[in-house]
Amino acid sequence: MIELNPTLNTEAITQEYRTDNRVMINDIFQPQSAMQAQEILMTSDAFDYAYVKEGKPAILTPAESAQMTPQQQHQMRKEILEQASQGIGYLYGRQAIGVQSDERFLAIKHWLGDRATLDMVKAITGHQDISKVSVQATKYMHGHFLTRHNDIHPTEKRRVSFELNFSHDWHPDWGGLLQFYEQSGKPRDAWAPGFNTLALYDAQHIQSVTYLAPLARYPRVAISGWFLAD
Repeated sequence: MIELNPTLNTEAITQEYRTDNRVMINDIFQPQSAMQAQEILMTSDAFDYAYVKEGKPAILTPAESAQMTPQQQHQMRKEILEQASQGIGYLYGRQAIGVQSDERFLAIKHWLGDRATLDMVKAITGHQDISKVSVQATKYMHGHFLTRHNDIHPTEKRRVSFELNFSHDWHPDWGGLLQFYEQSGKPRDAWAPGFNTLALYDAQHIQSVTYLAPLARYPRVAISGWFLAD
């Protein structure tokens, strides 16, 4: 079961969010719940590679990757980085959370979509039309990144983006930072991934996940997605 930290000060969290339509909530879950989530994120090998191919989202499974020759893998990487050099694309590990997923993933997905959680997010953000959630597990390995973008979608009514982080003792030099930008593209500030934290930010914020450096000691793991209106 997922147990929310009963000592959260939702009034203070709401005040902070309303200042700039974003907030980082520390110690969101009880410690045992957070440790269980981290364990499955770190040990699961069921992550596909999410990337952009010819301007469109694409998925490469581990089995498909294993069948590629070194030359094909090199060419694919070259094309991904060429797009990224123009500010287009991403590369990271992604796992959809569905009925066949680990029960700990399903417990978190259920918690995120629970009426009490949706009501809490509506109260914090002021988006009273939020009614559901879209969820995925992510794992950033060395060389993974997400270029600058906002989360506005042409068909999904994304109101608030979120990221549940489960990375212990993350050093900023490792990369993998949630970087925010001005509308002009000028960098603002960045949030390092933490352990047992929930980042909430309006989908209109321009943000990226910075390149995960080879010196990072372990992957950047999270459960992320969007709170949506019907």
